[in-house]
Amino acid sequence: MNETSAVIGSRERRIGLLADELRAEAANGLYYGPDAGDAERFTELRSLAARLLAQVDLREAEEIEAAFRAVNGPATPRLGVVLILSHQRDGVMLVGDPETGVPGAPHGFVSYEQDPETALRELARRVIPDEEIVPVPHGVCDSVAAGLPMCHTYYLTYVVDVTFVPADAFATTPVAADHLTTPPDALTRYIIDGSDRDVLDAPLYLPAPVSNILERMRSIASEGVEKTTDPYNTQRWGRVLETAEAVLATENDDRPLVPADFGPLDVVTPNAAGEMLIIGDDGRILLMRRSDTGEWAMPGGGSEVGESSAATAVRECQEELGVDVVVDGLAGAYDGRTLGVDSDFVCFVYVGRIDGASPKPRTTVEAVDFGWFDPAELDGLDMFMAHDVKIARALKVISP
Repeated sequence: MNETSAVIGSRERRIGLLADELRAEAANGLYYGPDAGDAERFTELRSLAARLLAQVDLREAEEIEAAFRAVNGPATPRLGVVLILSHQRDGVMLVGDPETGVPGAPHGFVSYEQDPETALRELARRVIPDEEIVPVPHGVCDSVAAGLPMCHTYYLTYVVDVTFVPADAFATTPVAADHLTTPPDALTRYIIDGSDRDVLDAPLYLPAPVSNILERMRSIASEGVEKTTDPYNTQRWGRVLETAEAVLATENDDRPLVPADFGPLDVVTPNAAGEMLIIGDDGRILLMRRSDTGEWAMPGGGSEVGESSAATAVRECQEELGVDVVVDGLAGAYDGRTLGVDSDFVCFVYVGRIDGASPKPRTTVEAVDFGWFDPAELDGLDMFMAHDVKIARALKVISP
């Protein structure tokens, strides 16, 4: 691929990611009970996001908007699972996609009714139907960081050792990644060698139709900032306005865009959230008492489309406790439903510490109190939505 085509490809993907972020702002604005004026503005924003995506997608704007309308509920990044097949001699093994035949690491979305582990077991059974395998958690692959042309998705990655699995036990014969004669799918390329990492750094040049859509977005966002009476919508319209102005400040370029397939738009998965287990030098844990329930919890909240799960956890620490944190690692991803909680969120729990230059913790609108607690003290606290269970599991993960 020459340099020019790489830049053009990056441009299409960046416009697609932008459309996804703006679609999510509209969806969240419509979900959380807007007044009539905001409802009209968010509905138009959703339509404009569909028109924006249609500039780079193979589908028409009407079909895209219909898919956007069909998905109700809060908009967070979607969830998927990836199974990395590891062979001690041959390295990473790939299998052909059942529909396209393109080789890759087996992957799929987590359906709304499932938790990630159930989705993973179903995926494993499709790949190796009659073998009992034990996948080991590996990490998170973020579709935005990978520059993938699709709606923002957090892929939970798992590794399974297939060294002693007979070749005829696979539904499709696996091939070593080093022996491929055709390129693997984009997700697998990113997992294996990090290709396309530069997508978000590539220049973003705007053709006139895209600029026109963004001009209208800027106009309705300005109106929203001025007229809304909802403080949360003030923030939403402010983000839309800031985004539109930043993108419109880039250079114009009337080279034609090359439409691509940006994948399914109407997939519904559990919601995603990021939480931070803040541990002090003395081993105590920083918790906040929530203003909405009065219960103690780690700082955290729903992820926004366009941000990583780690960035969510960091942002929530700043918003809820006024502190800056350093992320030390991911402790795990926990589905509330598997912990006996009535919640459709899968929470990515990170472990971190307060940055040396951070302000001290403080109360906020969302946190009426805070405190440092020894882990042994948690049993005596009224904890929010199984946070005590998540903390205990996270501490086991990081224990030497």
